[in-house]
Amino acid sequence: MLRHVLIFTLKTDDPAEKAEQIAEIRTRLVGLMDVIPEIKRMEVPADSTGIDRNGDFAIDSDFDDEEGLRAYVVHPAHVEVAQFIGSLVASRAAIDFTV
Repeated sequence: MLRHVLIFTLKTDDPAEKAEQIAEIRTRLVGLMDVIPEIKRMEVPADSTGIDRNGDFAIDSDFDDEEGLRAYVVHPAHVEVAQFIGSLVASRAAIDFTV
């Protein structure tokens, strides 16, 4: 099993706008589970502490293997959601590891 974890910081500093954007991002990402069979699990948690150095939200997802992750990355539905997310974020960090 391959775990794919990303942490994002949004461009906006407004708490209400952040909450709205994260809710929309979560809806779009979780919806991908219905169209991309390679996704085995996906969670989209928001930071609950507000600590300055923390990201605003994360994507925590599992795939059977690297091939499944690569299929997800190039899937047109994912590309569309990734472009939407990219328009809202200031920074992104990622790590992939075997679990």
